[in-house]
Amino acid sequence: SVPYEGLQSVLYCPAPLMALSSDKATLNSKIDAMYGSGNTYIPAGLLWGWNLLNPAEPYTEAKSKTWMHDNGGTKALVLMTDGDNTLSADYPYHWGTNVALANSKVTALCDAIKADGIVVYTVSLSVTNAVSKNMLADCASDGKKAFAAEDSAELAAAFKEITESLLALRLSK
Repeated sequence: SVPYEGLQSVLYCPAPLMALSSDKATLNSKIDAMYGSGNTYIPAGLLWGWNLLNPAEPYTEAKSKTWMHDNGGTKALVLMTDGDNTLSADYPYHWGTNVALANSKVTALCDAIKADGIVVYTVSLSVTNAVSKNMLADCASDGKKAFAAEDSAELAAAFKEITESLLALRLSK
């Protein structure tokens, strides 16, 4: 599995991640139960997303690279954020405010995920900070995989384009 940093919070423990699944109803319920509040630490989401795409522990539902290759599949990760990194690691917690450190971790993780053969899409919603916008654009596998949405209609259009892109990749293999 992909090594990841521990993340502790003295305030709360969020709901557990949902493993990869084709159970659309459960997935939609999980998404509907999500809410945004407070601060942002993008590296944690990237690390867990990368782990979900790896068939080794702690989640084992992902297909192997060999299976994906033999079956014409593509591993893809979509990073979506509605904000800039506002927190950074100050072990064992993540209440530091070194934004440059958090951004550098995003860049390093994106590079490693792409080097692992995973296609990376990024979607920002109402992110206005130029540094964050550039970081997210650079994180994507290429310029056509970076989306900056300003409202729900643009957000829906971005995810429609991502879906069509992934379908086109599959059909072309």
